[in-house]
Amino acid sequence: QHRKMVADWQKQVDEEVTGAEEVEAEALQALKQAEGKLAGDKFKQASAMIAKGSEYLDIVRFGNGVHNKKYAITIIDQAFAQFDDAIALLDDGG
Repeated sequence: QHRKMVADWQKQVDEEVTGAEEVEAEALQALKQAEGKLAGDKFKQASAMIAKGSEYLDIVRFGNGVHNKKYAITIIDQAFAQFDDAIALLDDGG
């Protein structure tokens, strides 16, 4: 039963990481499309948000988030927020 629980946690964390990676790719694409079209400060701010989101995501990707599922999901949520905020900033300014 313990093995099943760990496998379930791993599956959930993997699914969350995959979802965050999709939003990360969307944010990077939006950043690429905004290059040269967006005020420099907004572009830098969006770029920094994406970088911060990637840092959060890397903590889980490379830290094997299954050891503390709740914390891993919280970190992934922070990554989602950074990516979503960057996309919104890029959409508002582009």
